[in-house]
Amino acid sequence: GKGPGGWWILLVCGLAFVLIPGDSDHISIVTGWHRIAFTTICVAACWAFYRSELLIPDRGVLIWLGQISYSVYLLHPFAMRFTDALVIHPNPAAHVAISLPVTLLISTLAYRLIERPFLKLSSP
Repeated sequence: GKGPGGWWILLVCGLAFVLIPGDSDHISIVTGWHRIAFTTICVAACWAFYRSELLIPDRGVLIWLGQISYSVYLLHPFAMRFTDALVIHPNPAAHVAISLPVTLLISTLAYRLIERPFLKLSSP
């Protein structure tokens, strides 16, 4: 049955995802042994979520992230380039701290101003 054991797997998956070393060449994350490691981590995390009794008090954040996910996919490179122009020193933490909120903001705007109106037009 389902139980709390999945939380340990999620913790290990989260730590592995953060601690696996990356290269300066970003394509390495989807090639070679990184691809196998990240695929294994993702499959294990999905299995752990499925097997755990996950109680999410406020699903609104997850619904919002699901709604803007395609915009995040399309627009994150622009937010990252914008952040590159703002961050003087190559500090990865500062880069993430700036590019993540910028990505979420422009993705929310794109969803509300572009995607949602077109989705309404396409539904009968």
